[in-house]
Amino acid sequence: MKNHDEILTIAQGLQESHHLSNQGEVELLDGRAVERQTTPLFSKEGKYLGRVWFFRDITAQKEIEIKFKDLSFQYPLPGVANRRYFLNGQIWRLNVANATQTHYPSAF
Repeated sequence: MKNHDEILTIAQGLQESHHLSNQGEVELLDGRAVERQTTPLFSKEGKYLGRVWFFRDITAQKEIEIKFKDLSFQYPLPGVANRRYFLNGQIWRLNVANATQTHYPSAF
């Protein structure tokens, strides 16, 4: 796991807090993405029995999300940047100009 220390800290915190559920994503060293969920288990009398963990490979879903994000910035066939790409660039340049108190020429 790429974020091993973070996951270990979460797991240790959940051992102390028996009533909490938790979910998140884990990125593996080979590039796969895994969704994790955990919830406590209690008996009918309310006694804490332990914790159950669920893991699901979401690599394909993440790859699709990346493709959609890429498509939001360029047209798929010619690979030409679209209007959103240019507007985001304009916003970024204006923010830099404001932060550095410089002028930025812009044409629309």
